[in-house]
Amino acid sequence: MKTAIVAGCRTPFLRSGTDFADLTATELGKAAVREALARSGLRPDAVDHLVYGTVVHDTQAPNIAREVGLAVVPKSVPAYTVSRACTSANQAITDACQLIEVGQAQVVVAGGADSLSNVPIGASRKLAKALVEASKAKTLGARLRSFRRLRPRDLVPVTPAIAEPTTGETMGAAAERMAKENGIRREDQDAWALRSHLLAAAGTAGGPTPRQGPPPPRSPPSTCPPGSRRSWPPTMASVPTRPRRPWPSSARPSTGSTAPSRPGTLRP
Repeated sequence: MKTAIVAGCRTPFLRSGTDFADLTATELGKAAVREALARSGLRPDAVDHLVYGTVVHDTQAPNIAREVGLAVVPKSVPAYTVSRACTSANQAITDACQLIEVGQAQVVVAGGADSLSNVPIGASRKLAKALVEASKAKTLGARLRSFRRLRPRDLVPVTPAIAEPTTGETMGAAAERMAKENGIRREDQDAWALRSHLLAAAGTAGGPTPRQGPPPPRSPPSTCPPGSRRSWPPTMASVPTRPRRPWPSSARPSTGSTAPSRPGTLRP
């Protein structure tokens, strides 16, 4: 069964700590999914599955897909989160396509969200251990003794690591190494990047790439001006070309624009 992308939406990309600083990744995801569904013309109860990606997981809401789903689609709709570094949203869309291809779903919402303004800040292992011991202590003296071995350096907050823990490499360093190992010249990399931007611009101007949606709640309208930065992929509502449910004519995929060239292929 072939799969088509029939609608999509994304919020503006802003610097961390600015206009979206008070919005979590979950809130950004809810805004994008609501708008994507509205553009598709599909009812929320037509969704069979929701797949969402994130890079930096919120310790208070580790399954962002479920939180987004509960706010937008019926609670009976299954939702799960994927994480694959900067391609997490792409992985979510790939999973959505596979769910449709194998017949496990006919309408899937897929996408991703992150907020670097709200990254989790951890504690050192010694401080964490002391806090656990203090929580189990029965008296005030015992609680205070739990912290007697701490040093000032143990109180320094621990931020999420950028480097991969096994190799110690960042994604940029790993990319440079792989380019050298495979003999990929810088000129070829630049040419490929230019091609990507040209395709994105052409798709946004007159193709299937959707325009970004309105800013999420609590953000100023000026943060989403017409013609502001866009990127691929946005949040997607993926449906098969032969759905089992009736749907409005406005939501039908147009021939040759959103339908993939072969089963399981999604491209802008």
